[in-house]
Amino acid sequence: YYTVLFNSNSSSFSNNEVEGRMKIEFINHSIVSSNYFHNGLYLFNSHNINIHNNNLSNGISGIYLTGSTRNEIFENEIYQNVGDGIRLSLSDLNNIHHNTLLNNGYNGYNGITISSSSNCWLHNNTVSGNTKIGVSIGRSGNGLASRANLLEHNNVSNNGIAFDDRSIFGHGFSIRGQENIISN
Repeated sequence: YYTVLFNSNSSSFSNNEVEGRMKIEFINHSIVSSNYFHNGLYLFNSHNINIHNNNLSNGISGIYLTGSTRNEIFENEIYQNVGDGIRLSLSDLNNIHHNTLLNNGYNGYNGITISSSSNCWLHNNTVSGNTKIGVSIGRSGNGLASRANLLEHNNVSNNGIAFDDRSIFGHGFSIRGQENIISN
């Protein structure tokens, strides 16, 4: 399954099992279907969306947000995706909590990637067994830094280690940017 929310506001995506190659697109609240392999859930320019209690597996990324703000991603199980479990790009003010991200990134991707996104709160997530980094915060190709993200009370363990001379590695974290805070 592949689900897209495009230019959406104040919606919910809850209690779904998303696996494999079926695609369902929500574009301005219309549904279109086709078959091919992609992300489990993709939000583009979508705001105030609740993503809750979903199982997202065997896609490229479990959840991918681009240009999407003020979304809440919580109590999801995200596992065995080829890419990142959760990926944010140019997406500020998102709350990501109480998710389980296991064994993502067959091609060297991360459990959670925050790229050119600021003021996000990641808390009470379990991130384990991902092939590269448990949680990565940094810049995308546009050079914009991720700033003022807060990470607290996450269980990040048993993730792979990758070399990157611009990053600080420790306990499965890679942090680039300014004013990002990690606490227990």
